[in-house]
Amino acid sequence: MQLIFSDAQFWGDFLPLTYTKPIAELRTGILTFSERWQKLLDSLEVSYITEDYLQKKYKSYEKKESLLITPNFLPS
Repeated sequence: MQLIFSDAQFWGDFLPLTYTKPIAELRTGILTFSERWQKLLDSLEVSYITEDYLQKKYKSYEKKESLLITPNFLPS
């Protein structure tokens, strides 16, 4: 299953950190938000929905079975 991380409306809340990377790539301790979700859900495929200028750098999603996550909180 593919995990899709969406910045949604929270992108502006994390400025200036999110000028250069999606929210899912921000570090909280030793792991990023995306790494924490990958470990919890045992998934290797990750995609991002982010601002247009960042979308060129980060992998966009494919149309297949996916789980859409807004990564602005820590999974437990």
